[in-house]
Amino acid sequence: MAVYSEDLRVRVVEFLEKGHTQKEAAEVIGVSAKSVWIWNKMHKEGKRLVFEFVPRSPHRINHEKLSTYVKEHPDAYLREIAAHFSVAITTIWNALRRLGVSYKKTHNLPRSGLEKTEKICRISKKAEKK
Repeated sequence: MAVYSEDLRVRVVEFLEKGHTQKEAAEVIGVSAKSVWIWNKMHKEGKRLVFEFVPRSPHRINHEKLSTYVKEHPDAYLREIAAHFSVAITTIWNALRRLGVSYKKTHNLPRSGLEKTEKICRISKKAEKK
């Protein structure tokens, strides 16, 4: 995203006040029509036409704890991890991406674990014998 100077924004608004359309302003000045629309709206609301940096909130998740949890629960779904840490699924997805974790499922292993699968197989074999 390009940050345009206040001077350019003022010139765009002045261009609009001379009777030109927003589309014309965007083409002549070389900015997007959406930017022209936003600046015009800000001007009508009496706001200054300056870029205001909006700080992001800090990450709510401890990366070490997340990494440990993923190692202990490799078959956990994102929604399960998010519920464990009381955060949104996108928070988990972004944190895993920052950690360089590729979160692909391996469908070779059942989610419930091998012990349960082996137990079910033994039970079903006993049922077949009867």
